[in-house]
Amino acid sequence: MNEMSANANIVWKPEEITYNVAPSTHWTTTTGKGSVTTTTEEQKKTIGVFWSNRSEEGLLRPVIEQLKKAGFEVTEYKCPDTPYEVIDYLQSLDIPLPDYALVPYDRPPMTMVAFLAYHCRIPIIQLHAGDISTGTLDDRDRWVISMWADYHFCAGKTQAKRVKRYLWSMGRDPSHVYISGVTNLDDIDKISEPPDGDYDVVAYNVPTSCPEKMSGELEQILNTLDKETYWIEPQGNTEDDKYILSRARDFATTTGKPIHVVPTMPHESMLGLFSRAKRVIGNSSALFFEAPYFGCQIVQVGERNKVRENVELSPGGSKRIAKKLKKWLA
Repeated sequence: MNEMSANANIVWKPEEITYNVAPSTHWTTTTGKGSVTTTTEEQKKTIGVFWSNRSEEGLLRPVIEQLKKAGFEVTEYKCPDTPYEVIDYLQSLDIPLPDYALVPYDRPPMTMVAFLAYHCRIPIIQLHAGDISTGTLDDRDRWVISMWADYHFCAGKTQAKRVKRYLWSMGRDPSHVYISGVTNLDDIDKISEPPDGDYDVVAYNVPTSCPEKMSGELEQILNTLDKETYWIEPQGNTEDDKYILSRARDFATTTGKPIHVVPTMPHESMLGLFSRAKRVIGNSSALFFEAPYFGCQIVQVGERNKVRENVELSPGGSKRIAKKLKKWLA
């Protein structure tokens, strides 16, 4: 870690971050370096909302809408989906940095956002704090973000208790832990029309902490398919993601079974697809936060999300988050 510099400039490089700027300052990046101006009380609080793929963006749309209704200025940051490119992206910006950083969920790019925000002393707002899952690298990333975060929103009581215990154990104040519920159903009024007929949906992602199990898990899924199936593409574009799609397409070709590989879609379209499905099969968190709301059969496969907990599903999480932040940040 570097020593504090004698001036108040922020340099957006991990090896050059300085720490002598008060949290109430307002930074403007200029070719990678920041100039400092004070933020007056009359100005609206600015919340930066960060995301790196369509799935995250879709879940955040209702949150952004409610934050604006609550009187916050919102700046959206579409980050690269590769963690190591996030730093370069943020360093390239020439816009004022936010007063608060809303860092959603637990994927690696968001861990890099949280790292930069914390070391530049921007208070962090975390969603889905206290969740647990298996089969991915996300669990540890989520707890790292929780340690850096100042405000923690949780999907349920169990998750909130877990975050409070964690913060207590680390000597942190747990007074800003709040049960908001999920935001996954807050755009249900915009739900798309589903396909006709009986069909299943597959939502399967790479088990990143144990990719060697992927072949067997896919075999289990393929052997389960007995009707028309819509297979949602994984979010990423890695070789493992391509392997998943090749297995689905090869199986459809060799067996003649009606498997439709569908590209990543807007969130309201995914809700529509779930709404009439007979079964939703796979390892996505959507098997816990969206699909059960529609009463379809859930078939969880493999290690990823094997121990994820069910929570109460109801619309309104975005509104509860905005209302609480308005009170906390007033």
